[in-house]
Amino acid sequence: MHKGRLDGFCLVSSDSDFTRLAQRLREDGWMNLGNVGSRILGAAPDFDARTYGCRNLVTLVEKSGGFEVEKDQARNVRIRRKAPRRKTAGKAKTRRS
Repeated sequence: MHKGRLDGFCLVSSDSDFTRLAQRLREDGWMNLGNVGSRILGAAPDFDARTYGCRNLVTLVEKSGGFEVEKDQARNVRIRRKAPRRKTAGKAKTRRS
């Protein structure tokens, strides 16, 4: 995650605390980062972006590379998941006889 080579994100939990967060992360619309942070802290009160070498949650989200980040004039931050990259098939080589 620190090196920006993350292709996916996985939440692992023995209960359903993260279910709603996972559903919301899968949805293509924008979310207020403050709401995301509140949900994370509600499910994991000991969460701290500094554990991952980031000053705050927005820095962690930006470094992950998995989200588009939008900041407005009032310093509100919204995020949405980037569309997954699709592999394109290479041109097939044809053999001439």
